[in-house]
Amino acid sequence: MLCFAFGVLIIAVTVYMLHRIFGFLESYSLLMGVNNLSPSMNILLYILLGITAALVFTGFTLFRIDPNHRKLPLIITLALTHGSMLIIASGDGLVEYHFSIFMVLALIAYYNSIAMLSISTGIFAVHHLAGYFFFPVLLCGTPNYKFSLLMIHAVFLLLTYGATLVLILHKRKLEREIEKERSRSSETYEAVVQHVNRSMVELGRLAQVIQRETNESANSAQDIAGSAQTMNAAAATQRGQAEENTGKLEELLQTIKEMDEHIKEVEDHSEFANEQSLAGASVVDEARSRVQEANRSVEQLEELFAQFLNQTGEVSTFVSVIREITEKTNLLALNASIEAARAGDAGKGFAVVAEEVRKLARQSSQSAQSIHKVVSGIQEESAIIHSEMNECTLKINEGYTLMENAEGSLNGIQKATSEVTHRIKDTGRRSSQIRTSGAGVQASMQELKNAAKENEASSEQIAAASQQQLAMSQELEAVVDQLNQLTYELQELVDGMGIEKAS
Repeated sequence: MLCFAFGVLIIAVTVYMLHRIFGFLESYSLLMGVNNLSPSMNILLYILLGITAALVFTGFTLFRIDPNHRKLPLIITLALTHGSMLIIASGDGLVEYHFSIFMVLALIAYYNSIAMLSISTGIFAVHHLAGYFFFPVLLCGTPNYKFSLLMIHAVFLLLTYGATLVLILHKRKLEREIEKERSRSSETYEAVVQHVNRSMVELGRLAQVIQRETNESANSAQDIAGSAQTMNAAAATQRGQAEENTGKLEELLQTIKEMDEHIKEVEDHSEFANEQSLAGASVVDEARSRVQEANRSVEQLEELFAQFLNQTGEVSTFVSVIREITEKTNLLALNASIEAARAGDAGKGFAVVAEEVRKLARQSSQSAQSIHKVVSGIQEESAIIHSEMNECTLKINEGYTLMENAEGSLNGIQKATSEVTHRIKDTGRRSSQIRTSGAGVQASMQELKNAAKENEASSEQIAAASQQQLAMSQELEAVVDQLNQLTYELQELVDGMGIEKAS
């Protein structure tokens, strides 16, 4: 804008030189009854030139100090306004130079400030009224200019002010609507990211709990398997000794006592395994509930994104309206240029105004295109995020299915460990009966052989159940790994969303 102010000053100086030195339009001025300036009027002209130059210089000085100085718009507005007044006075007050007023008002509209526009219009109004009564030669070139013609100038000045004011108010309204839409979109985006972060933290915590419980269950299964193998070996030894040494009752009783101790240990381990399987089932059920909550959160996130896409569509509608307005403005400017061309020399000033209006229409169209590109980019990024959310929903559903499978497996483990505990207790009861029985060595040995066989079969079942429990623990560990991978992917998605917003 400083360059425009300097340009107006150069135009004023050029007009002065053309009329005062080269006699530009001298015959036309004589025909229109334009009088030469008196020495006092020349002094006023030079004072106006000095004021305009001082304002331009002050503007450049403030700009060098601070390009965003709060007084800079006012200084430039005053420089442009006085520059137009200088152009009119330097051009012998010819009506054609009065069109510079419309150029200046169009330039001042750049600041989107009603105050600046009102100040300039007020100065022009005072300039016309005071100039008509006190300095008519500087304003109109002749003291015989009709007051009614001056009123026509004033009417069109006010109409131009009103039209520019309407454009500024409409532009401010659009800017407020866009800012509100941007604020709502930002709040929705932050809420979605925070919700996903909370769900991701909860998933990570559940994965750690399940991992810990799985490790404990696997260790218990290995202990049970080791105890079962020990018991199986003891049973085989007892059966061999019963077959080979039927007369060694004391050794047999000692062996039965040792077997009772092993059975007690296995019973304790099986009860512990049963408790762990129940706890694991509870943890899996809790994890399944959390996955369902995560799925609902993602569904809510999808609804929020759908609302966001609808809102960006409304912004696109506003951009279309702006484009339509700029196209109509451009067409009006073209018609004005045609009419100015038909008017010949009398329409040159109006042609300049029409060209400025066309430039403003072109700038408005370019701004609308920029807004459309931004909105299109937002819609494209939203589509990518929506696709990522759909993939996240699929993975959560897969995790839910795996949780259900794990719950079924843990229920199977619990039933198996209950059966093992029952059988171990039964075996202990039988071995106690053998130890306390004194009814004949043959009968005792036979019962011992039978009990040894049953113990061997039970130990095999315990070993099989332990292996199954170990396998289930490994499967549950794989589920935990998948859950960790899902949490990592969610973290990457949230981080990606944060980067996109920052950009």
